Amino acid sequence: MNRRRFARTLGWLAAAPTLGATRGRSSVRVVRNGHGPGRDLAVISWRTRDGEDAGEVDLPFTSAPTEDANKGRIGPLAIRIAALGGVPNAFEWDTREWQWWRGYPRVFGPRNDEYTRLVSATGGVRQYGWGVRVWTQYEMDGVETRQDWLFPDFDRDAAIAYDCVITIHNRQNKPLDEYGQFFATYVAWNDRKGHFYWDENGALVNFADRGGKHLDYFVAAAGSECARLGYVPHCARGGGTVKAHWRKPVSVSIAGPRGLHHIQMTEEAVTSAIGMGGCGYAQDYILSPPGLHLPAGSSFRTHVRHVFAVATGETLQTLWDAFAASHRRVYALTT
Repeated sequence: MNRRRFARTLGWLAAAPTLGATRGRSSVRVVRNGHGPGRDLAVISWRTRDGEDAGEVDLPFTSAPTEDANKGRIGPLAIRIAALGGVPNAFEWDTREWQWWRGYPRVFGPRNDEYTRLVSATGGVRQYGWGVRVWTQYEMDGVETRQDWLFPDFDRDAAIAYDCVITIHNRQNKPLDEYGQFFATYVAWNDRKGHFYWDENGALVNFADRGGKHLDYFVAAAGSECARLGYVPHCARGGGTVKAHWRKPVSVSIAGPRGLHHIQMTEEAVTSAIGMGGCGYAQDYILSPPGLHLPAGSSFRTHVRHVFAVATGETLQTLWDAFAASHRRVYALTT
């Protein structure tokens, strides 16, 4: 992407769309049971700001109670955008998997124990002048989680990006200490080749090059509670061992078609760690409230952004600055 096109991208990413904008033409339709019984599918027709057809996104956003965690996946499932030169998804993105806290009553087994997928989820869709919003909501063991995905119209020559806002609410009458909730983004391009984190020195480091395989190598902020402990308390897999520190909580895929990377950014204040699963397929992140403490009746939220661009240290810093500047405006779109 040349400098002029990249500048246009950053202008949109930093500003974010505003309520009341009218020039967008993206739309959404719902296919009932489109991803299986009880699993409604939102099909987003994604367009540019001048009305050109840019592609399509499939997003299962509801689910029925199930005993099979694979049937409780929620999140963007297929991103079919011509500019990407291929579908980056292996499975759903920002998909729910686990949660935990001190004294959590459930036991994590070797497989198919992604408990947050087993409960039913409700949701909805809405079109705006600026684009499309899809949301889902579920409650597990007294903790309610809501995810809002935002698909804004974008400039024809801009990098493609979408946002996700996750809100976690403790509905219990007691505080939850050492709380965490784990989400996964499965990227087909990584294909057991690992993927990268942005280390504290500003380098892109492949988890696989440091010996990471499957949830056995986590990265956290230097000086954070998890870095001090050396692990993420109660992590469902791999002991949550923290082995490195980030510059910012950013994970970067292996280069896909046309040299583009999937760049995933999560809000630093409430990201306790990022990691890698499946020898690269899964770009994982763990969300926790500040201090890992979630008081009774309280909530916290985070902003997650997915961008497709060529990743360099300079690009990542510019993308991160735009991401950090957009939190308030993106939150406003979900209220």
